[in-house]
Amino acid sequence: MKSNYKRWEKEEIEKLKFLYHTKGLGSVEITPLMNRSKTSIHLKLKKLKIRHTREQTKLLKSRLIKVKKMECTVKQVRAKV
Repeated sequence: MKSNYKRWEKEEIEKLKFLYHTKGLGSVEITPLMNRSKTSIHLKLKKLKIRHTREQTKLLKSRLIKVKKMECTVKQVRAKV
């Protein structure tokens, strides 16, 4: 029986390692770049035992919080208009 899931290729794994570990991007940010689901990326990283450094984690959290704040202000502005 054939699986419906797309298998990971070596090039994709190398790109994932580069984006996640070297560039410090989160799985949410990598999703549109790799055309994979957030869950798929998360599970692959877990299987490969790849983690961010503490510094990368801090930067990622602050970056995601800023994006959420910007989204909230945009929604508030649109609601007023």
